[in-house]
Amino acid sequence: AVQTFEKVGQNWERVNTIFDTDAASFGQAIDISVGASWTSLVVGAPRTFDEEFTNLRFGAVYYLEQDGSRWASVGTAIRPPATPFEAGGEFGASVAVAADSRRIAVGGPSINLDADNLRNGRVYTYEFDGSDFVELAGPIDGPLPGDNFGTQVSMTRDGNRLLIGAPGPEGASSGAIYYFFWNDGEWSMLLPLPGLTGDENLGTSVAII
Repeated sequence: AVQTFEKVGQNWERVNTIFDTDAASFGQAIDISVGASWTSLVVGAPRTFDEEFTNLRFGAVYYLEQDGSRWASVGTAIRPPATPFEAGGEFGASVAVAADSRRIAVGGPSINLDADNLRNGRVYTYEFDGSDFVELAGPIDGPLPGDNFGTQVSMTRDGNRLLIGAPGPEGASSGAIYYFFWNDGEWSMLLPLPGLTGDENLGTSVAII
């Protein structure tokens, strides 16, 4: 579950408890933003079972907006494609939401691209079209096996710039951060920022404003 609190005087008081009975690891990742017209909350649940293949954990993400004193869901649960390589990929292990647009990024750092590219990781981006969330362009794939691309994601307020962390195996990788910008209907990489030492794991956390 996700608990929300509000400061009243000198104390923090619980306002809401948010949960979804179909989700597993609901709240493992969250991001909240305050925009000009709405306050939004994105919640990752990376161990959620797929709706059709109930023995496989594909993960899911939930988008909510503040409506007075409560949080209301907008659109349906966001899920990755139900392919064998997406299973167990931890879709929703990281999430980011743009403050001024209903645009979100979702990391699946354990997603396999194919039999030769394991745990490359992948990041999906979505935008609300007035009725539900639809994918923006295609997914952004981690370049190398074991990258754990998408361990962390962060988005600017307008949703046009994106940072993605790819720290690799803990204690055994220099890691990297990748910077993308939205350009003519697709995500273009501006530059990668590699770690400097072999055990730095750069990309474990990222932030952009």
